[in-house]
Amino acid sequence: MRGAPRPRTLAALVLVALAESGCSAGPGAAVAADVQTARAEQSPDKLIERGRAFAVVGDYTRAEQYLSAALEAGAPSDVVLPILLKVCITENRFRAAIGYAEPQLTTHPEDFRLRFLVASLHASIGETETALAHLQRVATLKPGYAEVQYAIAVLLRDAEHDVIRADKHFRQYLRLEPEGRHAAEARDSLLKTAAQTPKGAPTNAGGAAPKPTPTLTQDAPVEPAPIWKTVP
Repeated sequence: MRGAPRPRTLAALVLVALAESGCSAGPGAAVAADVQTARAEQSPDKLIERGRAFAVVGDYTRAEQYLSAALEAGAPSDVVLPILLKVCITENRFRAAIGYAEPQLTTHPEDFRLRFLVASLHASIGETETALAHLQRVATLKPGYAEVQYAIAVLLRDAEHDVIRADKHFRQYLRLEPEGRHAAEARDSLLKTAAQTPKGAPTNAGGAAPKPTPTLTQDAPVEPAPIWKTVP
C-alpha cells in the first residue's frame, strides 16, 4: 500500500515512543518501560486515541503513523479511515490518502461516498481517467446523486476539454438540483443553440433549415473548488 511508512512491528512502535519522549535507546529500565508502553499501544483503542491527539495538535506525521497502525491492529475502518484521510488531505498527501482508501473499496465496493472521495483524490493528482471511472461507478450506484454529475461535468470540461459531454452532465445536475449549490456555475457552463433560424439564413438541400450549432455561453464559468471539497 502506498503512503507514509507505517509502524508495523513492535520495534517500530518502540522507536515512535522513544522519539515522542525525546529519549534515546539505552540499557536497563528505561528500555523495558518503552517496550511495555509500545506493547500497550498496540491495542486499537489506544492507537486511535494517540492518533486523534496528534491530529488535534497538528502533528500529522505521527497521527498518520498511529492511525494506520490502528487499522493494521484491527480497529474498525469506519472509525479510523475518516480521521486518517482527513489527516492526509490536510497535508496534501493525496497519494497516501488513496493508498489507505482504495483497499477499503475492495471490501466495500458499494460505498459510494468513499468512492467519490477516491475519485476526487485521483483528479487532484491529474489521474483523470481513473477519477472518471470511479465517478461513473458512483453515478451507476446512485443515479439520483446530483453531486457526482457535477463532478463528472467539471472534469470533462476542465481536464478533458470535452464541452459536449460536460454539457450532458451539467444538465443532469440541474435536472436533479435546479437550485443546488453549483446551479449557477452549471447554467453558465451550458452549451446554447439558436432558438430559431434567422431570416435569410442558409438552408440545407430541400429547403430545411440547418441544425443549430452549439455555442458556449459568453460568461466564463466560475472557477470550481477542488472536487474533494464538495464531498458531503
